[in-house]
Amino acid sequence: MKRTTASSASRTTTPTDSGPASVNRRLWISLIGIILISTGILVSVIPAIKWVRRRLRLRRLESGDISAAWDEVVDRLTDLRYDVSEWKTPAEIAVTTEPSLTALAAVYGETVYGPDRTLGRRQVEIGSASFASAETVLRHRHSRWQLVRSWLTPSSLRRAGKS
Repeated sequence: MKRTTASSASRTTTPTDSGPASVNRRLWISLIGIILISTGILVSVIPAIKWVRRRLRLRRLESGDISAAWDEVVDRLTDLRYDVSEWKTPAEIAVTTEPSLTALAAVYGETVYGPDRTLGRRQVEIGSASFASAETVLRHRHSRWQLVRSWLTPSSLRRAGKS
C-alpha cells in the first residue's frame, strides 16, 4: 500500500496555470474582450451621432430653416442606399426616389436657387408636411432590418456637403 501525504496529493491533482498555453489563453480572452467592447462602442456611436444631428436639424426646421429638412431626407435616403448623387437637383432626387418629396424639393430649390429672401410661413409648412410625409412613406416602405441597418451605416456621415 502506497502512502501519500496531503501536500503531495494536492500537488498531483491541481493543474498549474503558469504554462505557455495558459498565457496564450488569457491573451486570446483579453483580445476578444477588447474587440467586443470596441465593436459595442462603434455600434452605439454612429446612431448617437445621427440622433444628435437629427435633433439639431429638427430644431432648425422648427425655426423655419427648410434646408435642415432637405439635409435630413438626403441623409436618410443615402443610408437607405438610394442614389442621391450631388450632381442631381432636388427635383430629380424627389422624382427618382419618393414623389412625396416633390413639394419639399420645390421649396428647398427655391431657397437655394431663388432670390435671396426669407421663406414665408406657408412655404415652410408645405416643406415640413412634405418632409413628414416622405419620412412616413420611407418608414413603411422598408423592412425593420433595413431601417436598423440605415441607422448603423456611416454612409450619411461621410456624405460631402452635409450640414
